Amino acid sequence: MLFKRISYLCIRINSQITYNMLELLKFSVKGFKGFKDEITLDMTDKREQTTESKGLAIILGKEGAGRTNLGEALFDIAYNFNKSIIRPKSMYSYANSSIAVEFCYELCDSVLSAIYQYRYKVYDGEIYDVLLDETTNKYPISEDNRSRVLGDISDFAQSMLFIKNCKERFPMRAEDLKDELLPSDEFLRDFEEFLVSCIGYEVDFVKINSELYFKENGVVLPFFKCANKRLVDLYLLVNSVGCGHFFEDEKYSLIYVDDLPFINDLTKTPSILTFLENRAQQVIVAPIDTIYFKFDRPKEDLYIIANGQVKEIQEWTDKDLQFGHNFEGLYRGGAFDE
Repeated sequence: MLFKRISYLCIRINSQITYNMLELLKFSVKGFKGFKDEITLDMTDKREQTTESKGLAIILGKEGAGRTNLGEALFDIAYNFNKSIIRPKSMYSYANSSIAVEFCYELCDSVLSAIYQYRYKVYDGEIYDVLLDETTNKYPISEDNRSRVLGDISDFAQSMLFIKNCKERFPMRAEDLKDELLPSDEFLRDFEEFLVSCIGYEVDFVKINSELYFKENGVVLPFFKCANKRLVDLYLLVNSVGCGHFFEDEKYSLIYVDDLPFINDLTKTPSILTFLENRAQQVIVAPIDTIYFKFDRPKEDLYIIANGQVKEIQEWTDKDLQFGHNFEGLYRGGAFDE
């Protein structure tokens, strides 16, 4: 299902969100848009003795480095398992050429301690795929297990959420609002509670004549015209993901947020990550602002995308990085430039 956003493009493949045991270990793509050569995102948690995946990756990159293209490529798998959405043909392959685009997903099943590799090529609108069992080194996977594993991969793919920040900004005409941006009263109450608990901000929302308003200092104002941009971005993010009791037992398999918003109170900004982590097995965020390198995060959770590569920050420098280092300052100072 494709939701057209005003400030965000939200691709939610399956309205029925299911908890799925498969998790992403590695993803590679070659020949997609700006990625002429193969680029690999490794989500393997090397801190663990067993093969496990990370729950969070923060990918920092400059404008044009490929943050958005990486997210779009990662979510390409959904087109293989949901025939109601159509894979775009224009500006799909590198430099809009006729070369085949190659995808590879390495997924782990923590219950069965199994690792599967799902590879496919897209060439002239046709799909050529193969499923491998890396646990038993069977290439390809046996027919007995193929349908079951493909079912698990399908569940994983259709439970993903991609939130892409479009370049349009507010203020926006009220008549441009789509139905999905005007939520239910229940959602608004949940969002009000989220703002209080997450960032300590109290606000009352009200719908008047199919438009969204908010109360500030006793004055009722049109939200999309008058609210602080970061508050609007946060609203769109939470509206895309959903909040409230709906997520007590169900999660997305993976959420990818391009250009993750932040708030002025830096002490509250990490709560946005916590909100996302509570709603998905795995979260990948790709902010353009360096603020998300400011907080005390393990270096293994921090990545940089540049020059057609995406790697953990430790792989970008010879310096022995330690917890508590000023990663943001190092990034701004060019310590990770090649």
